[in-house]
Amino acid sequence: MGMGAINITGRIASSLGELGPVEPKFEKAFDLPNGGVLVALPALIACGLFHNISNYFSSVNENSYYGMNSVFITIAFMALARIQTIEQLRYCSPGDWGKLIGLDRITCEKTLRGRVSEISQLNIMGWSSDLTKKWLHESSDESMVLYIDGHVRVYHGSQTKLPKHHVSRQKLCLRATTDYWVAGMDGQPFFKINKAVDPGMIKTIENDILPWMKTQVPNQPTVKELQQDSLLHRFTIIGDREMYSPLFMFQLKRERIAFQTYNKFPKEKWDVLEFQSHTIELNNGSLKDVMLAERGTFLPIKKSDLLNLPIDNTINTLTNPAKAEETTYRYGIWVREIRSLNKSGGQTAILSGNYKETKISRLAAEMFARWCEENWFKYAKQHYGLDKRTDYKLEEIPEAEIVNPKFRSVDGEIKKTAALLGRNKVKFYAILLKKNIEEKHVVEYELAKKESQEEIEQLEKKLEELKAQRKNTPKRVQVKDLPKEDQFQQLSNHSKHFIDMVKVLAYRAETAMASIINEAMARKCDARSLLVAIYKNEIDLIPDENAGTLTVKLHHLANHSESRAMEYLCKELTETETIFPGTNLRLIYELVSPAKEAPATSS
Repeated sequence: MGMGAINITGRIASSLGELGPVEPKFEKAFDLPNGGVLVALPALIACGLFHNISNYFSSVNENSYYGMNSVFITIAFMALARIQTIEQLRYCSPGDWGKLIGLDRITCEKTLRGRVSEISQLNIMGWSSDLTKKWLHESSDESMVLYIDGHVRVYHGSQTKLPKHHVSRQKLCLRATTDYWVAGMDGQPFFKINKAVDPGMIKTIENDILPWMKTQVPNQPTVKELQQDSLLHRFTIIGDREMYSPLFMFQLKRERIAFQTYNKFPKEKWDVLEFQSHTIELNNGSLKDVMLAERGTFLPIKKSDLLNLPIDNTINTLTNPAKAEETTYRYGIWVREIRSLNKSGGQTAILSGNYKETKISRLAAEMFARWCEENWFKYAKQHYGLDKRTDYKLEEIPEAEIVNPKFRSVDGEIKKTAALLGRNKVKFYAILLKKNIEEKHVVEYELAKKESQEEIEQLEKKLEELKAQRKNTPKRVQVKDLPKEDQFQQLSNHSKHFIDMVKVLAYRAETAMASIINEAMARKCDARSLLVAIYKNEIDLIPDENAGTLTVKLHHLANHSESRAMEYLCKELTETETIFPGTNLRLIYELVSPAKEAPATSS
C-alpha cells in the first residue's frame, strides 16, 4: 500500500474498479511541513487550474484512486514547493503531503508519472490553447503587446543526437531543442511552441504563432476600422535581433501587425543634440528618465525577394521615389527608428512599425520591458526546473528540413582553407630581400618565394574544388533523407508541455499573490522570497464539517514584518471564499496567533 496508506478499503475497491476517485476528506492535523502551499489554492483556481478539464479530459480513466483534481493540485503544489521533477517526489513525506489534499497519502512518483502520461496523450493542446485564451482576455489591455523569444533547452542525454544550437549563456554549440515563448508586458508567459528542428524565429512566427494570434488575440480592430485608419494595427509583437528582417517587417505591415525589434545593422551614431529627456514608466510602476531621439529609416528590400510574395498593391505605397535613385534597391519599407542614449555614450537602436503611437517614450518602455521575459527564463529555470525533462520517451520527427551535414562539413572546410590561404598570402608578401644582393641571399629569397607560391597555388586549387563540391551539394535536406548515421528522433513533448503549462499557471498564481502581499511590504522586491518561505512553512489544519470550513493556520516566520504581511495576505485570501475542490469546505486563512507590531528601538 505504501507509507501512510490507511484507507485500505478504498484502495482495494479502486484497484478492482468498483470505486471511482476518492473524495477529499480532511482531518485535524498540526505542524504539517510545506503546508503553506495551501495559501496558493485560491489563486491557482482563479488562474484556471481546473479550467474545462472535465471537457478536455473526460475520457481519462476515473477508476483510479487519485482523481483529476488531486493530480492537478499535486502537480501545482509541487511546482510551488520547488519540487522540480516527479522523481523528487520520492523524497517527500507521502502522509504529510496527503493531508494537504485530503487523502491518506500522496501518489507515488510511478503512479503520478502514469497519470501525467495518460492525461498528456489526450487533448492537452486544446486545453492549453483554451487556457491561453482565458489569460489573454483577462489581461486584454496588455495582450495587444506580445513578446516572442526563443529559449534553447540543452539536452545532455545520449538517447538521440539532436541538432546542435548555439547556447549564448554558455557560449557553446550544444545539442538542444528550442522553445518559443509568447508573453505579456509583465513577463507572464501565455504559451510556448517547441521546435526539435529549429527553422528560426521568423519562420516559427510566420507558420505557428501569427496564425493563432490573428484569431485569438482580443480587442482587435474590425476590417472597417482598419480600412478607415491606415495607421491602425491589430496588435504588436516584440522580439530581439533575431526578428530583424526588412522583408518580414514588410509582411507584418501588410497584414497590419505592428512590430518592434532592435536594429541589427545601425549606421553611424546620431548627434547628441537630437536626444531629449523623456520619462518612461516601467512595469513595476517606477519612473525613469531616458534620453531618446527618433528618425524615419528606410530599409531596402530586393525586388527578387518581393516577387516571391503574393501580389499586393501596398508595395508601391511603401517605396520612396526620392530615395530610389540613391540605392541599388527599388523597394523597401519605412520604419520608425528610436535611439536611446546611455551614460557611456552608447546608443541602442530600436525599429518600430507602430505608426499610430505618438509618444516615443511609450514605444521605448514597451521595448525595454522585453527583459521581463528574459527574467522569466532565469527565474523559471532556477525555481521551477523549466529545463528539466518530464519523461524519457522519444518520437519520430515530422516532416522538416535541416541543414545538410555534408554541406556543413564542406562549408567548414572552405572557411578553414580560405583562412589558411589568407595567412599564406600574408606570409608570401612578407618575404623580402633584406640582405645584400649576393647570389647566396638571392637564391634563398627566390627559394622561399617559390615554396610559398606553391603552397598558395595548392590551396587555391583545393578551394576551387571545395566550392564546386559545395555547389553540387544541397544546402538543406529532409530529416528522413539524412544518412542513417545522422538521423535522430525528437524528445517526447506531450508530458513536458502539460507540466510546463501547470508551472506557468503556478507562476501566474504566485505573481498574483505577490501583487497582493506587496501592499503590506516595505521592500516590494522581497515578495516572491517571502512567498517561497510561506510555501515551506508549517501549518495547522482544522476542518469543521458542521460549519463547512477548513481553517489553515500558518505559523509565524522570522520577523514581525513578515508576519504582518502574512496576516494581510490571509485576510485577502479568506475574503475570496474559496471552496476546496471536491468538498463543501470554505477555506479560511489565519495565523496561529495575531501578528504583533515590531518593538520600538531606542534612539
